[in-house]
Amino acid sequence: MRARNRTILLAARGLVAVAPAAADAATIQLNRPCYLTGGVVGVSGSGFAPNAPVTINQNGQQIGTAQADALGSFQGSYSAPEVSETERQTDIDVSATDGTNTASTAGKVSAFNADFSPASGNPRTLRVNFKADGFNLLGGKASTIYLHYIAPGGKRKMTKRLGKAQGACGQISTSKRKLFPFSAKRGTWRLQWDTRKTYKKCTRESDFLCFVREVKIFRIG
Repeated sequence: MRARNRTILLAARGLVAVAPAAADAATIQLNRPCYLTGGVVGVSGSGFAPNAPVTINQNGQQIGTAQADALGSFQGSYSAPEVSETERQTDIDVSATDGTNTASTAGKVSAFNADFSPASGNPRTLRVNFKADGFNLLGGKASTIYLHYIAPGGKRKMTKRLGKAQGACGQISTSKRKLFPFSAKRGTWRLQWDTRKTYKKCTRESDFLCFVREVKIFRIG
């Protein structure tokens, strides 16, 4: 009997092991780079455990909780810390955790203020540093800060450009210059810091950032 050669083809089934896709790393964001002291800080996050409670911390201290949704995202808000006029602005480190996933980010908080120092002297010769804080709080491009001199009686005497507000919050400190770059008469002057080259009286309803200080000249040395 003639032997038959049989060719047997064996098809090997390859087993491919597929690891489950890793969850996105948790992240959080603030809704602004800088906040007014006492203002509302908005924080949102994603990549947390679905439906889990999320603890929000600021500078290592718990300030609130939020609830993640079915996709692991959340939104929340809290009050920005107080910043004194002497402190001017401060950094905040904000973190969120569900016990397993943690994320953090940073921002700034600023006072809204304008002043000069030293605060007293001979108005004919006194040289001061002009300061301003919080003049970028409306967002957008860096603001140019102007100083308007309003004489006793309410008429504008002069406008001086102080310079560009620096940083996310909009801070400026000038080199020393004369408090009054002209001969100032006795009475109460209004010094108005704002973001307008053309003077417009600062009121609570103003649609631009402005800050006013009164300077009283009792006598001229």
